[in-house]
Amino acid sequence: MSKAHTTAVKSFNLNHSTYDKYRLSFSKELTKKFLVDLKLASESEYHTDKKILELAAGTGKFTRNLVEFGWGENLVAVDPSSGMLTTLKKNFPSIKTYEGSSYELPLPDSSFDSVVIAQGWHWFSDRASLKELYRVLKPNGTLGMIWNFDVARKESLVDTLSPELLQKGKELAASLPNSQEKPYLLSHAILGDTWAAKTGDLAYGYDVNVPQYRHGNWRNVLSEHNDYFTSIEKETFLLHDAAIKREDIYLYWETRSYITALSQNEKDKLKVKLNEALDKYVTDDDKVLINGEEYLHRIIGAHAITLTSKKQ
Repeated sequence: MSKAHTTAVKSFNLNHSTYDKYRLSFSKELTKKFLVDLKLASESEYHTDKKILELAAGTGKFTRNLVEFGWGENLVAVDPSSGMLTTLKKNFPSIKTYEGSSYELPLPDSSFDSVVIAQGWHWFSDRASLKELYRVLKPNGTLGMIWNFDVARKESLVDTLSPELLQKGKELAASLPNSQEKPYLLSHAILGDTWAAKTGDLAYGYDVNVPQYRHGNWRNVLSEHNDYFTSIEKETFLLHDAAIKREDIYLYWETRSYITALSQNEKDKLKVKLNEALDKYVTDDDKVLINGEEYLHRIIGAHAITLTSKKQ
């Protein structure tokens, strides 16, 4: 039987506290639409009687939205990292948690209305995982994946569907060609050569041996015919404003598994490169004051997809 990715488990056991502090939260706007697409909500209410399994729940970055929208006893969180679950339990002591992976869930057959995976599907995007998710879902149950992303990449944003776009700059979106590359073209046009794009490129230079959202390989198994799930039914992109303190930028990137795994010498080199890029590319227009403290403005992307189980 396959096992959870060793790099992911080892790194997240080490960095779960900083991950929780510096990783991004998920847009409530996109989360609400995501839950509607998963048949877990309507435009007017959340169906908190529906039972959700949040797989690869981490420290609870997405869990927070579910709890705020009313889920409690009908929410179960699973993660292969004991470190991640330690922080999740501190954040949400009343949520049921289990240590486990997509290959062997410690849960009964046909017990969930929906499985949600936030910032994690790329780690275990294979048929064995689909089979196990199919097992725990009720007939016609739904499966959803959602990610935040930093920098426009064709590898991750070229689409198999025509997605609904929720974005900054509707006039800009209207001016772009209506093709499968539109989400990439839009995010690239908005992100441009910003400090965020330049620092992202530096950090992504270390991302060579681990599966990542931006590589786009997670799509492959979803595009193939299988006995477990439909093809992607709904796909949504959102670009939204965010802010980060300059001194937190290295710490944010250090939460990535492939940065956590570096030697201290390599980490120090990356920190120098990031600071050099910030010195060069940050402008006064990038700086914003929040509660009297200076932050750097950036635009963050989010991406959500949903599928339905073929179980009858």
